[in-house]
Amino acid sequence: MKMADFQHPSLDEMADLVSNIELNYPNVYSPSPEEADIIRAQFPGLTDEDIDKNLETIDAYYEQNMKYDIIQALMEKEKTSASSNASGYSGYAGTELCEKEFWIVFDRPRAASSVKDATNRAFEMTDELYPKPHHQNRADAFRHGVWSVLIAKYYGTKKDDINKGVNLAKEFGDAHEQCNKEEDGAPDYDLEMDYRNNWVGREHFANTAYYKKVGKWPFKRNALYAKSDDNYKNDIKAKTDKAIKVSKSREAVLATHPSMVYFMD
Repeated sequence: MKMADFQHPSLDEMADLVSNIELNYPNVYSPSPEEADIIRAQFPGLTDEDIDKNLETIDAYYEQNMKYDIIQALMEKEKTSASSNASGYSGYAGTELCEKEFWIVFDRPRAASSVKDATNRAFEMTDELYPKPHHQNRADAFRHGVWSVLIAKYYGTKKDDINKGVNLAKEFGDAHEQCNKEEDGAPDYDLEMDYRNNWVGREHFANTAYYKKVGKWPFKRNALYAKSDDNYKNDIKAKTDKAIKVSKSREAVLATHPSMVYFMD
């Protein structure tokens, strides 16, 4: 069986699958004492200082092995059970990942849970603040902004890297919108609204997260700090309150940069 033959898992399924596989690999950036001992044993020629200097390389080594395990798990799943997902693409945690989304989280195995948790939390926050429906209105704008800030936060803090968090939020958010267009026919103006509000969330994370040196590996080092989820919810809500209502055209959205935008009250 080839990878191209797979029906892509849902985000929930991918996150759960990776969570089980992650148990076999140490957390490089914030290891427990037991995990630190595993890393030392697997890289016996390196001192703790050497490990600290090579964390990205060591993490990449573990993630390559995780990818192999993911492929094996997906192949086994495909053999033993038919997928329960409905055909078609409707885009969030409980539905099938589109091809672009799948390869993004496959390439970053530890990202699946970050995207899943951010997705679920963004929907919860939107429901807390806005009555339904949540389409093309302020609620929609808020959801995209807070979704992006939380993806960036959750993955960035996991990797102790602001740019990695921001890059994942951009790549996954862009892929999500492209799949909406390719598979559901979403209009360009709708995509442009979502691109803008996603960008606002990413930028807010990049401008509020910071690093703080708190010790040597394995007891943390140049750790990333960010605001609480509730603070980010309040920040994005304040930005959404100032969002600009525009006509349904890509040009109208582009003309309002850098504000958040929406189409309907």
